[in-house]
Amino acid sequence: MITALILLLVALVALGIWFYRLMNKNKSFYANIPIPPTIPFFGNIFEVASTKDVLDVLLKYAKNYEGIFKIHLGPIRKVLVVSDYKFLEFVLSSTKILNKPYDYNFLRPWLGTGLLTSDGRKSAEMSVIAKRRKELENKKKEIHDTHNTVVTKNKKVFLDLLLEATVDGKPLTQEEIREEVDTFMFEGHDTIASAISFALFSIANHPNVQKRIYEEQHALFGENKNPVITYASLQSMKYLEQVIKETLRLYPSVPFYGRQTKEAVEYNGTIIPEGITILILAFGIHRNSKYFEEPEKFNPDRFENVDGKTPYAYIPFSAGPRNCIGQKFAMLEMKSTLSKIIRHFELGPAIPQHKLQLAAESVLKSINGIKIGLKKRF
Repeated sequence: MITALILLLVALVALGIWFYRLMNKNKSFYANIPIPPTIPFFGNIFEVASTKDVLDVLLKYAKNYEGIFKIHLGPIRKVLVVSDYKFLEFVLSSTKILNKPYDYNFLRPWLGTGLLTSDGRKSAEMSVIAKRRKELENKKKEIHDTHNTVVTKNKKVFLDLLLEATVDGKPLTQEEIREEVDTFMFEGHDTIASAISFALFSIANHPNVQKRIYEEQHALFGENKNPVITYASLQSMKYLEQVIKETLRLYPSVPFYGRQTKEAVEYNGTIIPEGITILILAFGIHRNSKYFEEPEKFNPDRFENVDGKTPYAYIPFSAGPRNCIGQKFAMLEMKSTLSKIIRHFELGPAIPQHKLQLAAESVLKSINGIKIGLKKRF
């Protein structure tokens, strides 16, 4: 009995020491970083627990603490929240702060080690990849004439590029290719749907903006509502691109995203230790009046002439080494969809007027929906 009590006491002491060390880990680094008022033990977790409230809370504190502050998610977890331009530039351009925090682990069953359940879809994916790999291996890529060898340089689809890619001289495995395909599909699905939805809402509630979009479409295609859309015609939709950019400024599909230091790094004379979680608040810097005049106003003209002096103030696709590889494709997809809708329908505000209730879920959403009016153009 006494032995058991001693062992229990030792275990409790060891647990207490472990807990104390975790609570005070990197204490000197966090000491001079401001923090909003906290609740003992729980920290700020109740303020940011709701997807509906988190953006307003983080935006308020970003303004109060000039773009850099920390929050406590319980007694141990600390997160550095950043919307300060210089700090963002440092983090996003760094080749040493590329890791995602462990909060992203919930995606790994899909994007990393396999789908949520290893069912028929996964088997089908692997079968398609294997079949295409064999086709490429059997396909001749060279055309021989009498004296010379001419290598064809046809444009390749995404899967073919992955199948022919090498890392350190070795081709990607089937599993690695499947993970890349899943990632590309995931990042280009809900994010695009979110952006298109908010763009339609913004256009519907700004008739002058809609008029200019329609005039641009008419200048390109005349009365033809179903033209053959080419890459060149999409590139010519300059004003529509401004509208999309302004939509993504006010309603970035991913309003915040994380990074974690994998080693100690120096910023402005301060050492940032290994293991620090940094939350990049794109939603915050996008609504900062230092970089965007009247930041709450929907004004596509602000993107007509961009001088490029503050590239890290506009980061809906992130920036630096880990920026979104699909941003050009996303822009083309949004232009294609929105232009067709505008050619066929006149948009208007919902009756009664609809007010968005933003929520930061897997992507930015409006929890009360996005309501607009539609009138067919003849």
